[in-house]
Amino acid sequence: MCTGRLRGRVSSAKAVPVAQLYGHRFAFEKGSNDGSAKGNAGETKRDSDFVWGVVFDIDPAQKPELDREEGIGHGYSEKMVTVTDKTHKRYECVM
Repeated sequence: MCTGRLRGRVSSAKAVPVAQLYGHRFAFEKGSNDGSAKGNAGETKRDSDFVWGVVFDIDPAQKPELDREEGIGHGYSEKMVTVTDKTHKRYECVM
């Protein structure tokens, strides 16, 4: 996730921790209409697979705008996941 691009869409976005999402792998498997890269963390259900990423906290009032920009329901869906930071703290997140 490009922090600058995210903050351009959701001004309240604040990076919280860097964390791991287990049972997933990252791949660029989506075409794009805007020239940007389209990647996703796909579920593998293998404990040995994991993806590093950044957890962002956003104002809930801005989530509908982010959903529109990201295309929720049009090639993207969301799900709840649990990620773990380097101190082993767990976070429930929308992915």
